[in-house]
Amino acid sequence: MTADDTGPADAADDAELIAAIRRRLSDRGSLWINQRYSHQGEPAQREYFLKPARRGDIEGAALNGAVSNGAALNGALLNDAVLNDTILLGYDDWLDRHEDAVDLYLDYRRLRFDTLAQALAYTFAQLPLRPEELRAAARRR
Repeated sequence: MTADDTGPADAADDAELIAAIRRRLSDRGSLWINQRYSHQGEPAQREYFLKPARRGDIEGAALNGAVSNGAALNGALLNDAVLNDTILLGYDDWLDRHEDAVDLYLDYRRLRFDTLAQALAYTFAQLPLRPEELRAAARRR
């Protein structure tokens, strides 16, 4: 089985995929995928992102019982550093005619995961994305 043949269930544990995405996050700060498609005959778009959580992403929000006011979270201080392996995942799905109306989106998700592997497991189980799409996004310049 080649890396591109990896099924979604196996992809979250795919060391090469995880390493490629980690490099992308380290080098570029995020991984984005934008897709245009047709939903029931209407033009639509999907947008997906992964990025490491930073203090500014969660300012004032409670995470695992800690508040981002300089308190420790899983052993890391929250002062504009990456919060250990915490990964933010975003997914939006909308009809073009509703692009600026988030309350009318087909889907809108903002999630936090303790590890990249957990974020990928969720992605492949819950979202219409395939491992090869993430591999391609990780390679993009």
